[in-house]
Amino acid sequence: MEKCNALDLLLETNLRHLYKAEKAIFENLATLKSTAESPELKNILQHHREETQKQIHRLEEVFTILDINVSASKVQGLPSIRDQAKELLKTLADLNFTDQSKGLNGILSEGNELLRHFAKTEANDFALINAGQQVEHFEIACYQFLCFIIENKYQNEKILRLLTASLHEEIAMEKKLSEFAKETLCQSCCK
Repeated sequence: MEKCNALDLLLETNLRHLYKAEKAIFENLATLKSTAESPELKNILQHHREETQKQIHRLEEVFTILDINVSASKVQGLPSIRDQAKELLKTLADLNFTDQSKGLNGILSEGNELLRHFAKTEANDFALINAGQQVEHFEIACYQFLCFIIENKYQNEKILRLLTASLHEEIAMEKKLSEFAKETLCQSCCK
């Protein structure tokens, strides 16, 4: 994708952040599953790990459709050396060398802190759910924005279908976590 304006660069930056985020989430879901106490919660997390792998593949397909090299720098393809230098200086000023999502890194770090504090307590699975819901809300916001940009600026139905499929999975996962938490809390309170 030739980047003609700041909106093109914003789209690519968000795609790269989400791609790196999905890969980190995929790894993190294995940890969450191993620390879950409830077999049902373990199953929910395993199912979402499988969905996350599909979401990663969908994002790779989006990169291919847009002709973006996922492993290249986000400044590649800017129309002029001046634009490339300007973007590189912004990137260096932000200390954001890796196209990582600082937002997700903070959410994962906070989630790991919750897991450490509440491991092996009656709140263990609730801490997992809390951490998971924070991640889901982040992903939902990312996918919603990307769908909005693709639908309204790029008008690419194939990309929109790919992103919308992942968005619906994230919304469904957040709902599963909420329902599981409610059922589990009611069961523990009613004993």
